Amino acid sequence: MKYVNYERLTGITQRIKPFRGTDNRYPIGSRAQSYKCFYVEKEGNDTIYKLCYGHTHIEHQRTKEDYDKAIASGSTNVHQIQWREDDDPLKYVTYERVPRELAIVRPDNSFEFVADHYGQGDNMIMSNWCDGFLSRSSRHGGMIYSQWRNDNVFHPIFKGLRLNCDTMQAMTPYQISGYRVMRKVAKEFLKQYVDFYKVAEAMMKCMRAEDFLDMGAELAKELGVKDNSWGGLAIDSSKLHLEAQARLHTAPMDSAVLYCMAHDLNATNRRIAYHMGKYPWATSGEYDLVALFDTMKRKLNKEIYRNNNSVMKKVEYEMGKRYPASEWGVTITVDGKEVEQY
Repeated sequence: MKYVNYERLTGITQRIKPFRGTDNRYPIGSRAQSYKCFYVEKEGNDTIYKLCYGHTHIEHQRTKEDYDKAIASGSTNVHQIQWREDDDPLKYVTYERVPRELAIVRPDNSFEFVADHYGQGDNMIMSNWCDGFLSRSSRHGGMIYSQWRNDNVFHPIFKGLRLNCDTMQAMTPYQISGYRVMRKVAKEFLKQYVDFYKVAEAMMKCMRAEDFLDMGAELAKELGVKDNSWGGLAIDSSKLHLEAQARLHTAPMDSAVLYCMAHDLNATNRRIAYHMGKYPWATSGEYDLVALFDTMKRKLNKEIYRNNNSVMKKVEYEMGKRYPASEWGVTITVDGKEVEQY
């Protein structure tokens, strides 16, 4: 983050006037791009710089009396919100427009990630400030920083992480670990699913897609699956997954349909909703049950591995260095507490 290191930002405050109407807001780059700016603030005895990009809005709760007064006075600041007619009672809110903070730069030349989330545009902007790339990698757990052709500078990005602006080395000590499947143990564990897979594969190879969707519609009614706000099915994935597990040996085809619904494999839920006469603006399209079985088996095996620690081996990785891509995620801890990667 050399472009926004503490020395450079301090130099900007000494050479350039703040934006008109403020005494602490300065441009990061071009003055014409006023939405990319930083604020000078005090944190104890230290002067810190808050890097901002655009604005966000904070919601504040209000009462019906506040709303009625605003309407009577001609104000539009208080809003009445109700997404659907059968929603909970109306709520009344106002919105406060505030700068959207990306990071804080401190006198120790640290760059701290402070936003609640980062989008692709944010990553592109911050990548332009440094000699590496901020991006998302699902197989590395989420948002990461990597340097071009340098595996010795690589970090998972989480809220509160501080990196040195010049070296991009971590100034927040963290521990990172991943998981590997123990193949022999996993093979033995999966034996309990062999009969289920045989029945599901045989049935899904010979049955019509319409019959499969009929089963889905009947199960949705049996389990009280409600409609969502746009005419589809409001699926509780955890509930359906547990129901599928419960029927694994007694009703394997019910179990297969429920697994497909729980994880919405190949848009199963949209197709069922369309088959039930809901979601009329969408078409069901081709539904290949052979391909669906293959997808279900891969997904289910991954879920089985992920939810059963007995088949997984924990592996510790070195902080600040590239760790291998994995389907099983990573765990990051700071001071003994687990933190969530963006």
